[in-house]
Amino acid sequence: MTNNIIKRITIFLVIIVIAGFSLKYLQNEPQIEPQLKAVLTIEQKLVGKTRLEQSIIKSEEIVLSDPTGTYTNTRYGVTVEIQSIRQINGGIEVMVKGWRDGKQLGFGDGSVEIERIRVLDPDVNYPDPTGSISKKHFNPSTEEFYFTKYREDPFAYTRLDIAHTVNIIGIEGANIIKGKVGNTTTTLNPAAGANEPVDGSVIRTGDTATFATIRAATGNSPQVTNTNESIAWIRSHTTTDRFDKFSRGVFGFDTSPIGGDTIDSVTFSVVATLALDEMTGDAVSIDRNPPANSNNLVNGDFDVGGWDGVLQSDTELAIASWTADSTTYTDFTLNATGEGNVDTSGLTWLGTRITADFDNISPTWGSGDDALINALTADNGSLEPKLVIVHTAGAEVEEVSNNQII
Repeated sequence: MTNNIIKRITIFLVIIVIAGFSLKYLQNEPQIEPQLKAVLTIEQKLVGKTRLEQSIIKSEEIVLSDPTGTYTNTRYGVTVEIQSIRQINGGIEVMVKGWRDGKQLGFGDGSVEIERIRVLDPDVNYPDPTGSISKKHFNPSTEEFYFTKYREDPFAYTRLDIAHTVNIIGIEGANIIKGKVGNTTTTLNPAAGANEPVDGSVIRTGDTATFATIRAATGNSPQVTNTNESIAWIRSHTTTDRFDKFSRGVFGFDTSPIGGDTIDSVTFSVVATLALDEMTGDAVSIDRNPPANSNNLVNGDFDVGGWDGVLQSDTELAIASWTADSTTYTDFTLNATGEGNVDTSGLTWLGTRITADFDNISPTWGSGDDALINALTADNGSLEPKLVIVHTAGAEVEEVSNNQII
């Protein structure tokens, strides 16, 4: 009896000792806190990256969003079927079909049913008045700042961008061959900020000068980092027949991806934020001025002697005909001269001027009146200036996989 009691007490003490050691161990063991992985926005992922690295990140996000399918875009009046999408070096490639007013569009010479579109350095911010991304713009007429809003939406923006391109390159009444696949349409944008290829405006301001004097002056206010710019502008001074502001737009594109292909057509597009036709009846002409530096603009780039003075597009679009809603592209088809100036192994430059400036004919003066187009630049990060090039005999673009730059 006594032995049993002793055994039970011994077992009980052993249990207490073991429990004590276990409790001490648990108390001293480092506590593992649950780790919540932060979800970065696309904008955050782009910080500190090169333009090519940013292009790869945005392209990956677009492919993941999977914008394939059929949809109708009422802004450009087309229905688009994105059949497939893949990532390529510095951008995306989609295979598309298109319709306008229920009729199928052809591509290339009109016989192509399915076109290949390459978008290099694509955008992902979609215009949305309730979006969380704010872009600060300047109204040069009122000299006030205002904001437009966007949301990160690679799916929606890609569909908008492709619809605009299809609207440009689609051919109505074409003799379409079912199943025929086209060569390539490539779309390009300038670089943001003081980088190659730059975009922005070159300006002469602060004068009380005759038209001839201010037109022939040296610039004094080049701009390359604003989200919108006065890409074509003449302002009358309050002094009779005198002018105090002159502005011209400069746009660079890296067209080397075209390589040895044959160019079939080229279209230059910009999104206007403000159009003022107070001098009545003026227009915008497309000219050319390769700047002194490919990554910045300087005062000398305003000098009229550095401009070709030759129309790169036969369209001189009246200011009154521009859609200045900060969302809709205005398009200029380049003529043979403009196409001939596309450098398929380097950089291509285009410029915008008020037609009175281009023609060297003084506009009708009116105190404080403006002939002005303000437009978005590459620094806006959405709806950037755009060059759409249709070309043939292109080499296949290699696909990017595993985040490798090919």
